[in-house]
Amino acid sequence: GERHLLIGTLEHFSQQFRDDAYQDMDLDATTATVFGRFVTSEITNLRLLLISEEDILGQTQADQLNSFVSGVEHMQRAEAIFEIDNSRYFANIMVRNDEIDSQTSSGGDNDTLNRSERDYIALAGRQFGWGRAFVFGGTQDVRYESRTNPVLSERNSDENRYGVGAEYQIGRFSGDVDIFQFTQRFSSPAIPDIENAWVGSGRLNYAASDTVALVISADRRFHETNIPASGGIFEENVFLGGAWALASNLYLRMGPSYNRTKLQNTPVVIDRFELDVELAWQINSHVEMLATSNVFSQSPEDPALSSFDAQQAHTVVSIRLVL
Repeated sequence: GERHLLIGTLEHFSQQFRDDAYQDMDLDATTATVFGRFVTSEITNLRLLLISEEDILGQTQADQLNSFVSGVEHMQRAEAIFEIDNSRYFANIMVRNDEIDSQTSSGGDNDTLNRSERDYIALAGRQFGWGRAFVFGGTQDVRYESRTNPVLSERNSDENRYGVGAEYQIGRFSGDVDIFQFTQRFSSPAIPDIENAWVGSGRLNYAASDTVALVISADRRFHETNIPASGGIFEENVFLGGAWALASNLYLRMGPSYNRTKLQNTPVVIDRFELDVELAWQINSHVEMLATSNVFSQSPEDPALSSFDAQQAHTVVSIRLVL
C-alpha cells in the first residue's frame, strides 16, 4: 500500500549586475519548502505544505504598475488538504493561509501590498481513461496590514469563486486546463467590485517524436494592486514553443510569447513581446547547469505612459545542486 511521504527543498537565487548603474537590483532570494503526505486510510490522505518564499520584484508589468521597480517579496504559506480518492472518484477540501510583505532594494519597507490571504476551496471530480475532470468552488478573504497607511484597510475584500478543470493525455497529446469565475467585493465603496470576472490557464503538449515536443499555453491571471480606485491587475499570456532533446542529458527549450496587462477600472494597457531560450545540461545526478536568455519589448497603448516603454535582453547562467 501507499506510505507516508515527507520532502524538503531549499533554493537560493542571487542576481548580481556587472554594471554599477544597476547595483540597486543586486538581490538575493531564498525559498524553503516542506511537504508531507500522510496516508490515513485506504482511500484518504492528508497533505501539508509549508513554504517560505522570496521572489524578486520589478520583473513584471504588474510589479511596475504597483511601483515596485526593484525589491523582494516575502511569502509565508501554510496549506492543508484532506483528500478522498477511491481510484474512480475523488474529492478534497483545502485550507490555505498566505502572509505577504515586500522590501525595496534599498532595504526599506514598502508595505502598500502587505496582506494576508486565506482560502477555503472544495473540489470534486472523476477519473477517466484519458485523464480526469473536476469542479471546484470556494472563498478567499484578503486583509491588508499596512503600518504606514491605515487607509489601505479599505482594500480588504471577500471573494467567491467556482470553476472547472481537467488533466488529459490522448495519444501524443497531453495537457491541462482550469477556468474559474470570481466576484470580489471591497470594503471601500470607492473601489468598484469585480463582478463575474474569469481567470484560468491551459496547456497543450504534443510529442512530435522521442526528442521533440511542442507546447501551446495561455493563461489569464489576477494580481492585487495598491493603485487607488482600481480593484486589481489582469494579466493575459500566450506562449508557443518547443523542446528538443539534443542528447540524453542535454535539452533546449525556446519560443515566443505575448503578454497584455490591464489595470482594472482604468484605460491602462501594456503590451509585451518576449523570446525565451533555455539550455539545460544534466552533468550528473547531483549537478545541473542551466543557461536562460530573455529578450523583450513592451509598450503602453496610452502615450502618456511612455515610462513603461522598454526593451531589454539578459542572460542568466546557474548551477543547481541536488544533495
